[in-house]
Amino acid sequence: MIRRLIAMAGALPRPIIIGTIVAICALCAADTKLSAIKLQSIAGVSVGMDLERARDVLKPLGTGGSGEEEAEERGSVKEAWSLKSGDFKTLAYKADEKGHIKWVTGWVRPGKEIPFSSIGDLKHAARSQESQAIWNVSGPSGDFRIVARGIGAHASVITFMSLGRRED
Repeated sequence: MIRRLIAMAGALPRPIIIGTIVAICALCAADTKLSAIKLQSIAGVSVGMDLERARDVLKPLGTGGSGEEEAEERGSVKEAWSLKSGDFKTLAYKADEKGHIKWVTGWVRPGKEIPFSSIGDLKHAARSQESQAIWNVSGPSGDFRIVARGIGAHASVITFMSLGRRED
């Protein structure tokens, strides 16, 4: 494939061709296997999970879950939960019209910020800085992205978002 790209590039300078190939390879390498991820869910809720299962997991942990229907996105549901204890103080998610969690965000309790390295292997992160780490993950039920944001490589907010669901 690389030879084909070089042949198609024609008159482009060799450094541009090589730089493009390196960039493409870096994007491919950003695809992280699930085994490199240490934090698999936020308070037991993960992308792809059934909405009713998420509610069952959260009911003993806190209050919330109004089930507010989103008018602009027919059939989707957004809910927020306040959690009584644990690493996360608040959690919010959105489920699609089929009842699958599309994204989940957790806000970490002050003083319990989570090191980026405790979320996933930073060598496999698509991006790793002092204020943000991102992993693009291939899981058995679909691909998802984890975004950790905070200060000093410690997350105060973590989001899991679906990039696509594999059909059974």
